[in-house]
This record gives sequence, structure tokens and C-alpha cells, in this order.
Amino acid sequence: MFHRINAVHNRDDFNTMSNTEVLGLPDPDPTRKGMDIKTYLLTKLVEEALEIAKAGSKAITFGLGERLDPQYAHKFGLSQITPTNQDRMRSEIMDLLTIIDLLGAQGVELDICHGHSHETKARAVKVARYALYSEHCGTLWPGETSKL
Repeated sequence: MFHRINAVHNRDDFNTMSNTEVLGLPDPDPTRKGMDIKTYLLTKLVEEALEIAKAGSKAITFGLGERLDPQYAHKFGLSQITPTNQDRMRSEIMDLLTIIDLLGAQGVELDICHGHSHETKARAVKVARYALYSEHCGTLWPGETSKL
């Protein structure tokens, strides 16, 4: 089934082939309703955000530098050298940024460039307020907010 994906060497080949040719799948049922590309990409946006949350949770639970033990990696079909939790988070964030770029190409401008320092500063103040409240609740060590 996947041999046809490997046969696609450049974007022009990909664009001239039908989905069934690229994926090696049977023709879809013409009566089946689907979604437009914007809806698909928005769904992927949500999925990627959740994957970032999962990777962040694992980093909190096991540490940023933790890797899957090599003796278990083969059980999951992985190479002996697996990425760290920090590497996984970086990868998921890059996937999210890719989806954001693809959405932009479809006219869904999320406009998150780092050039918007006024917006970034306002958001940093918001984060600092929540951090102060977390200190007040005892879930953040006293004085940690000053590091923001």
C-alpha cells in the first residue's frame, strides 16, 4: 500500500497524482461526505496542540532529558537511540507551526509572528499574573514569578 508514497519524489509528482494513486487506496465512496481542507487543518491543529500537551506532561513527569530505555525501544519498533522528552516537545511544536503555516496558505491567518512584541508583552503580563496567583495558592514556589 505505501510503495506508491515512496514513489513520489517531488511535489510536482504529488500534485499530478490522484489521492488513490499516491496512497494506493481504492477509489473512495462518492456518497461519503468529507470535510474541506480548512476543517481538516483545524482538526490537525487541535491534534497537534494535544500532542504538545502530552509531550509536556511527560517532560514534567519523567524529566526533559528522559529517553525510552534502549532495552525497551525494540519492543516498540524504535531505534536504540530514542529522542528525549525535550526533543519530542520541539518536534510537536514544529508540527503545530507547520499546520499554522498551512492554515495561513488557506486564508486562515493566525498571525503569530514574533514581531508582535506589544501582544507578546501583554501575554507575558497575563502569564505573570497567573504565576503570582499560583504562588498565592502554593503551587509555585515563592519568588519564582520574579524569574519571568
